[in-house]
Amino acid sequence: MRTKKKILEALKSTQLPSIHLSVIEEKPTTCIDSKFGGIYYLPKGSQIPTCPEGEPMQFLSQINFSQMPTLEGFPKTGLLQFFIDTDEERFEEKIDDPDLTHELCVVRYYPFPDASLQQELPEACTLLNESFDFVDGPWLQGKMLFHSATEVATMYLGMDGLVSNLGYETVCNEQITPDLVKQSGYDIENSETAVDELCWNFGNWGTKIGGHPAVHQVDPRMDIENGANYTTLLLQYDFSTKQEMESATFQFFIQPKDLATGKFDDILFCFHNCF
Repeated sequence: MRTKKKILEALKSTQLPSIHLSVIEEKPTTCIDSKFGGIYYLPKGSQIPTCPEGEPMQFLSQINFSQMPTLEGFPKTGLLQFFIDTDEERFEEKIDDPDLTHELCVVRYYPFPDASLQQELPEACTLLNESFDFVDGPWLQGKMLFHSATEVATMYLGMDGLVSNLGYETVCNEQITPDLVKQSGYDIENSETAVDELCWNFGNWGTKIGGHPAVHQVDPRMDIENGANYTTLLLQYDFSTKQEMESATFQFFIQPKDLATGKFDDILFCFHNCF
């Protein structure tokens, strides 16, 4: 019988709070509500987010912090928005180039959102790019729901053994021994099902704010200069399921000092999947 208890206890020192996100599609929203897709907040004087080539970016989500449960280190008020470039040619060209990756996303923060200042948005700017081949599932769309959670460090069994997220490799390697894994009911040497179960149970998948990021074989920040400075997961937008753990995952990281001062113009954008 497989159990999470022993592994969770072994990694207790790595616990971090997070807010997991889901949607209610049929719930109406205003332009300043927390949501995925749809009509986003664009007050008078602001321009529609565009890529350097001049084309509008796709709106992913916006978080109204006054509607969200308190999360340590994060603002208590204000509206945070996420946009990405879903042009496949540009995305493929830039995503693996550390000097260009930042061109694929825009993050905006409005400290005092006011619905009375909203501009009318062209319909084309609120449509989702369903033909974007880098994702293999439907985009989230609808009113955002918040679920408070506590997570331990990420574990993923990669080609070179146990993998954890950046900064937690040592404690995972020390605490998660082969004996402990076996005692917890995961016969990872002889059962692919057990490997999948272990990776799912401790992979920290899902769309969320804060907590530990999911990793696919390796934490993407490891291959980026100064990537280790971006220790806070601002948003993880995840298409992964238990059946498809190598699906697309978008991650936005921020340095704690920037988060503390409400500075959102230096974001580390990462993407990984099995393609």
